[in-house]
Amino acid sequence: MIERKKEYDELMKDISDSIDYATYTKVFCENDLRYCKCRLSYLLESNREKEVEFEELLDRYIYAENFLKEIVEYIEELENRKKMYEGFAFLTR
Repeated sequence: MIERKKEYDELMKDISDSIDYATYTKVFCENDLRYCKCRLSYLLESNREKEVEFEELLDRYIYAENFLKEIVEYIEELENRKKMYEGFAFLTR
């Protein structure tokens, strides 16, 4: 019984750590999107959209946007898994 409690605690810690890391990554990605959006707007307003920087920023923005969607889905999956494990632990007590 103590062994299972220890395994459960380790599992919950791993999931919590993964959620924390994914949340940190999400915040970083959101900040990167804001930067890209501001910089792209500036380049458009100053008629510099033909520059290499514009294309690179646009690619970076698209990548960050897609990655953000994946991170949000991953966080939701981890949170659902955590709730499921908490429910199993409640049922086995």
